[in-house]
Amino acid sequence: MASRIRGGIWFFQIKWSKKTDGWHPHIHALLDSDFIPQAQIRARWYKLTQGSDIVDIRACWSPESAANHVARYATRPGTLSSVPPPHRLSLLQTLHGRRIVGAWGTALKVPLAPPKATDKDEWRFLGSWRE
Repeated sequence: MASRIRGGIWFFQIKWSKKTDGWHPHIHALLDSDFIPQAQIRARWYKLTQGSDIVDIRACWSPESAANHVARYATRPGTLSSVPPPHRLSLLQTLHGRRIVGAWGTALKVPLAPPKATDKDEWRFLGSWRE
């Protein structure tokens, strides 16, 4: 399967599930690859995770669609308010300094960091709320 994947971008998310009263870690990934049957991915994922068979895969047919997916996952805010208070510190300590986004192969061309502000000295005064 790996030989069919040329590159990709991945995003790690962890949410609190009220349904299971526990953590729900998951990965969103955008792959540059040939077609891979979902059943094959599900079987590999089941083996790697030792029991999770939840896999959702969709084709991305245009650069605009791919950019939309990447932007949505990259900017989706994590909300501590959805995590029960006793677990918030644990989440922050666990994720502190951890890499939660990455790219490899052909996706290394995609900048994941925001561009540096180049116009910070070009501001001009337009007015004030004060007289």
